[in-house]
Amino acid sequence: LHKAVLILVDCNNLGSTLLLLNGPKVGQMRDGSGDISFGGMSKPAADDTTSDTGIIFQVPGGHLWGCIHLPAGALEQYVEVGAMAISDATLQDIMAVGVDRRWEFAGGQIDSLKDI
Repeated sequence: LHKAVLILVDCNNLGSTLLLLNGPKVGQMRDGSGDISFGGMSKPAADDTTSDTGIIFQVPGGHLWGCIHLPAGALEQYVEVGAMAISDATLQDIMAVGVDRRWEFAGGQIDSLKDI
């Protein structure tokens, strides 16, 4: 069972860009400045020419590689039908707890077997 913890980075008429905050560690910064965790399967923008592997985002306590791009209107639909929920937790607070606790810390809970 995987429950994603996502942060909204950008939302415009082309869609929404989110980062996965509880993805697995995939490497370490070359300069030793911290770990790199998986942030999603997409590059931040179709016209991104930063590198062949996409942008690395800096977040409190580390870095995220990749992102998740949703088409316009999809994020709103997911929230409306309950497939995604909005949390009151801050990015700093979420990143301060271990990866395995971030979903629960952000307010994730399983209320019934149908939620599994």
